[in-house]
Amino acid sequence: MLERGKLRLSIGETEGADEDFTKASNAGKHNGGIYIDIYEDYAKFGKESEGAEFLTAAQALDKSKLNDYDNGRICYYSGQVEEAANYFEHARSTGDSDTDLIRMLGRCYQDLDKGENASAIYQGFLDDHEDPSVCNEMGLYYAKQGEYDKAAEAFARGISIAENNTYMQTMKHNEIVCREYMGDYETAAELAASYLEIYGPDEAMEKEYAFLITR
Repeated sequence: MLERGKLRLSIGETEGADEDFTKASNAGKHNGGIYIDIYEDYAKFGKESEGAEFLTAAQALDKSKLNDYDNGRICYYSGQVEEAANYFEHARSTGDSDTDLIRMLGRCYQDLDKGENASAIYQGFLDDHEDPSVCNEMGLYYAKQGEYDKAAEAFARGISIAENNTYMQTMKHNEIVCREYMGDYETAAELAASYLEIYGPDEAMEKEYAFLITR
């Protein structure tokens, strides 16, 4: 039910997703993390209000029975960012360093205006792992800082990871945008042409390409 709910949510079938998520949460009450998993899925698609009941259910859980990662996520989505960072850091100190944890911890530090901490965490993780999702997260961080050269480098690094890369299209798009901001219109146009060849018709990218080739 949980996976079907995610699929329905991704294609805009919110009502059907609601039904599936409710059934999944009822069946998985022994797993407290399921409530925040479901809320997070809503948040990914900008539907926080629709998922509010699941966040409320997560907030009512006994924190002592949850792991640091789940407690951190509950705090983060409840606006308790500093407390969330503490939970994530504790999880990391005990050997938990998967990509989801790293991304969430990095976001905490960005929200706390500690960007240098975020970039250090991303880079430290990437020193030992080749992970496209963290490359994308690092690229987005640098782009927000206006450091488009570093952002483009991060996206390009992520794009070079071919295996199990579900961020490929997103990062290709992001690199094009960064190259444009850098004033490297020639490279941006080449990347845009390649993007259209790979992914087919895309009105927004076609307009972008038409703009780039006139620069």
